[in-house]
Amino acid sequence: MTRLNKDIKAKILQNAINAAPVTKRLEELNAMKYQLAVDIYDSVTAGHNPNEYARQLREIAEKSPFYLGLREDKTDVAEQDYIICAFGGMQEYLYFPEDGKTRYIVARKNLRFTADHDFSIRFTKIEQELKKCEEEQENLEIDIQTILNSCRTAAQLEKFWPASVNFLEGCEVCAEIKGVPVVLVNDLNAKLGIYA
Repeated sequence: MTRLNKDIKAKILQNAINAAPVTKRLEELNAMKYQLAVDIYDSVTAGHNPNEYARQLREIAEKSPFYLGLREDKTDVAEQDYIICAFGGMQEYLYFPEDGKTRYIVARKNLRFTADHDFSIRFTKIEQELKKCEEEQENLEIDIQTILNSCRTAAQLEKFWPASVNFLEGCEVCAEIKGVPVVLVNDLNAKLGIYA
């Protein structure tokens, strides 16, 4: 009979959370947030190359009879992996996806959108659903942990939550398991998308 130690319980918990529909939805929402950052960046920069602007600034500074405060090392364009946007007054850091593209710092005044702007509406919808899904995932984790903590052996766990055998991948456990309230198990199975 295999005892459920902390490592086995942690692995079962992680496998169950990873398999849950709410986790997949969170991944989709995060991808939507990355895409929003890219869309905002592309919209604001309109495909312009900031290095071309820097080159033009250097030429102006070199030809000017006046000191413009620009030096060769001060006209380089800084890369950045996020943008700071204001959506209807609410400020947010939006990170770019790791897609290998280089993106640069954008003037902050260009990244302010009213509450009724398309970008603000998209951001608000994504954020609301993200918060809801994060809470749902936290509750799911608590439910699973409750079941795991009430079982001492793999046999007890399997007896009370038969679907738990789906999440034993990577765990060295024998095929027996025992012990949790049926209502909680049924709720948990529904949250994981497992229907008996």
